[in-house]
Amino acid sequence: MSLATHCLQLHHEEQSATHRTEVFKTRLELRHHYSEYYWLWRQRLASLTLLSSPESLVS
Repeated sequence: MSLATHCLQLHHEEQSATHRTEVFKTRLELRHHYSEYYWLWRQRLASLTLLSSPESLVS
């Protein structure tokens, strides 16, 4: 393997490692947003069921 080829390969590996890191970060951020959204949705659903449950209508 020539030096130039070796440098190119190293550069490519570095780029793909950076890309993987970016993808990983994005996935973590997405997961974070998703869990926030999920909890908001759960709370909203819970409050809606409380409002529409027959028990709350009776009292």
